[in-house]
Amino acid sequence: MGGALTFAAAQHVPLLVAAAPCYGIPDARYFQVESIKIPLLGTFGGRDTHTGFADPAKIKAAGGNIDMRIFPSAPHGFLNQITGSEGIERVKKLNNGVIADEEDLQAAWSRLIAFFKLHLQS
Repeated sequence: MGGALTFAAAQHVPLLVAAAPCYGIPDARYFQVESIKIPLLGTFGGRDTHTGFADPAKIKAAGGNIDMRIFPSAPHGFLNQITGSEGIERVKKLNNGVIADEEDLQAAWSRLIAFFKLHLQS
């Protein structure tokens, strides 16, 4: 749901200067990705089975201006693994035991932090 809300906010909240949606996308009746003018960094999992809700192909098909990466080993919600064993268990429970490998997890977080440093630091 957080990714969907991020996309929607990127279109409808004029004070935002950058957004980084992860996993989810909102219903096309409520947003048009092609009309978003701020920088977007999309993070999706290649093993995310929440199709229809976390489907990056829909975003690409809409023609939005987004730097999107799909991490091959990653399931839905994989960024939560960074919080340690509690986060790992949460991701496993959500995804039938599937978690992202360490390389994808670290690459996703590094990319996210670099994006916000670029767009939010004065």
